[in-house]
Amino acid sequence: MKNNRSRLLDSYARSLLRALDVDPDDLPRHTNPISEALASNAAGFTALAKSLKGYSKMAVAKTFCACQARIYDYRNGPDGDGKPKSIRRLWYDAFKTEFAAPFAKALGEAVVNSQGIEEIKFDGWEDLQSDVYSFFVDTGLVTYRDLWVEDASRKMKSFYDRLFDGCHILIAIEKSSLFDDFVPPARAMGAALYSGAGKSSRAGMEKVIRECFGWDDDGYGTQFTAEHPLVIIHISDWDYDGERVIGPAFGNQARRYGDHIFEARVGINPENVEEAGQPLDRKWYEVKVKDQGYIKWSEEKALFYLVCQDCGHSWIGVGIQGACPECGGTPEEINVKEVAPHGFEIEALPTRTYRKLLVRALLSVLPYDYILARLRDECQADAYTAADRIARNQILANNPSYQRLLEELAAFDRMNAVKDAFERRAAQTIRELAEPHVEDFRDEGLDPDPAAFEEHVDKAEDYSSPWRPFSQDDRTESLVNWLLEDDETSAVIEGLASEELSW
Repeated sequence: MKNNRSRLLDSYARSLLRALDVDPDDLPRHTNPISEALASNAAGFTALAKSLKGYSKMAVAKTFCACQARIYDYRNGPDGDGKPKSIRRLWYDAFKTEFAAPFAKALGEAVVNSQGIEEIKFDGWEDLQSDVYSFFVDTGLVTYRDLWVEDASRKMKSFYDRLFDGCHILIAIEKSSLFDDFVPPARAMGAALYSGAGKSSRAGMEKVIRECFGWDDDGYGTQFTAEHPLVIIHISDWDYDGERVIGPAFGNQARRYGDHIFEARVGINPENVEEAGQPLDRKWYEVKVKDQGYIKWSEEKALFYLVCQDCGHSWIGVGIQGACPECGGTPEEINVKEVAPHGFEIEALPTRTYRKLLVRALLSVLPYDYILARLRDECQADAYTAADRIARNQILANNPSYQRLLEELAAFDRMNAVKDAFERRAAQTIRELAEPHVEDFRDEGLDPDPAAFEEHVDKAEDYSSPWRPFSQDDRTESLVNWLLEDDETSAVIEGLASEELSW
């Protein structure tokens, strides 16, 4: 896809670029034509953009981002190091400074602050940037990595061992604060672990699919199949966002990279809290009621204090409907906008409580008999271990010639022990003489100028070490020469060199 960013251009983008005398099929490599137009005449560009059929801020932003991707291709990434960066890095690199700021101002979105200075609030512009990149990935033409985007804010971890070969399990949790607590059960299940840090980002899901499961958009890596699907087990809060938005987002985002995606929700839910013997009203929290979706969820699944119309008994119920546990009567009517609904955050239970629930969730997707069958298939006898046991216990232990050979080797080991002891003593003796003089050669070598330090840091790669402008080897050689020339140390050296060894 790289070097062919023109495929990202829709009819509006092509019309806009042609109006700017830019060939849509040969995008510039050095400068963004949208940035240039805004910098030279923002008002005129805005009038032109609005005059074309299909105009919207999104349409113009898509044009800008497609052109900017072409520049990143030529530049070898936003920082020129060949690596994708966070979408926030791209925001500050170009989207905010070269597009959002001048375009928002031209659209009249600047406000005058208390100091009389015009400011851009950028309300919605960061979301617009995310929507553009999400749109491009949704086309199926590119991935986030193709667009030089990678989410580095989400925690993820994979392990060498899988539950069985071809078994792809992802434990996805809503809260990053619980990530470390879920590492042991993830390892025990042969699963990868991922934290959405709230709602998972699409770029974050792409990264975990690539790095934890070896997915490759070129088709050479892991490809999820009917026989080897991806099973996502997610854990989220018991509220509208957790159950309806955050939890399902993990699976929905993963489906961009394959059709064979299965999901199971672990919790938290009221039953989990009751099973753990925890009091509901001491563990719950007041959930949000923002719109009709939240209201409907609360009416069906939130927890309330209910009071029976018939007998006056009060109890904690799930939803606003239900029968009185004492007399079977109807609870008094509740308006969730007036009476606080309650839910549970993941932290309401000890994390260890989720471990058995994780297994139960997995077994709701992969039948237990199937897992056992695969484990039986893979649990094979080890021919190397069997051969080693027989060789050691039945052959080598009973072979006279081999036993004589061992006796000769034991004598050789004794000679080696004498050799090693002398080598250590010789080195230790000279080291004790050398150590008081290791700083004697501090002033050797010329001082480099600051430009040399700057150049070292500027050219640093992943494997680079800290700046070392002086040669340790040169100073070591000076120390060797001094030891050989000094009368006291040279006498010790000659004595060791003439010493007679016995074994």
